[in-house]
Amino acid sequence: MNRVVCFLLYLLVFWDVMLQTSVSRGDEALLHTNFSMDNEAPLHTNFSMDNEESFEDPEHYSSLVYCNRSYLMVLYSGLLDYFHENMMELKEESWCDWDQVIRPYVYFTEIMVELTFNRDCVYPNPTAEEVLLQIHRHYFQQCLTQEQHFTDAPREVVLTLMLVPIFLVPIFVFLVVWNNKKQD
Repeated sequence: MNRVVCFLLYLLVFWDVMLQTSVSRGDEALLHTNFSMDNEAPLHTNFSMDNEESFEDPEHYSSLVYCNRSYLMVLYSGLLDYFHENMMELKEESWCDWDQVIRPYVYFTEIMVELTFNRDCVYPNPTAEEVLLQIHRHYFQQCLTQEQHFTDAPREVVLTLMLVPIFLVPIFVFLVVWNNKKQD
């Protein structure tokens, strides 16, 4: 079932890219996107790196004005269904186990970013934030209660651990100097 959903998402992204490339920019490089959950073939997203300065170009922002947020929500809802299926395969007790949740969560967010950029929208955007908040409210809200609360060590222990090295340093310096004078 997961492969069918993955295939449908791939077709949706492919259709989305084809529609956009034929209408707006004709960029065929976007058609070579890899949406795989295998460890050997990671997802490729087009994040802006710190050394790239394309975000400063006015041309970069001109396309972001025309972002169709309602269409993004339709795309995101398909991803939400897929994420929901993956989470239902896990036991509810496992939802707070990051080792079990990380694979579908990262897959979800990377495809979300890719879909957003393919639609010439900026990421993060209010629609994406709303979807991510929905996920966190539904699946991860109970995880906050499992967080460990660390207490401070007793004052005496902290003072001892601080003062012992402070007093040992001058003693060792004295011993080194004394040993060097003794050898001369």
